[in-house]
Amino acid sequence: MTAPLRVCAVGIVALAMAAFTAGLAYADPNSPRINFFACAAGGSNAKAVPANTPLYIQSGFSSGTRGLVEGAVGKIQNAFAVTSAGGSSTFIPPFGPLLQNPDGTWTTLFRVDLPALASGDSMTIHWTYTVSQPYKELVPPSSDWDPEANFQPPWDGTGLKYANFTPAGVNDLGTCTVTAV
Repeated sequence: MTAPLRVCAVGIVALAMAAFTAGLAYADPNSPRINFFACAAGGSNAKAVPANTPLYIQSGFSSGTRGLVEGAVGKIQNAFAVTSAGGSSTFIPPFGPLLQNPDGTWTTLFRVDLPALASGDSMTIHWTYTVSQPYKELVPPSSDWDPEANFQPPWDGTGLKYANFTPAGVNDLGTCTVTAV
């Protein structure tokens, strides 16, 4: 995958995660929710999770219209390969119901429930998503996203902006290792 396409692919999921992590640069070590992107980026505070507590990752997909979200999520399969002292498993979470955001865009979430870890134990999570067919997204006209800077046709100033044309293929979103404290 070329660098511009990789940036677009990662941007889609990163945009969704940004909305759900409320701008946190790290995770709360007392929370069972794993901030995957902060952890995969090397944030040391995102690598600690509470011991003996079931863990989870929550993310989703957002776009400008309900139809685009419905059309895209049918083409996306997220896979989480998880390895810990208890063995290895792959989780493929389904997307949940569509929700309308206050700005008029639409979102659907998914959740990956993970096992609890004993104190000192670690778990490695590798996230990939597969796109079976290409899809496009829309962003509101008020967005400062610049189509031309992202190798897209220029915006004509009317309606919503098409953004992040995502080709079919497998996209690697990174690896995160957490340790229970």
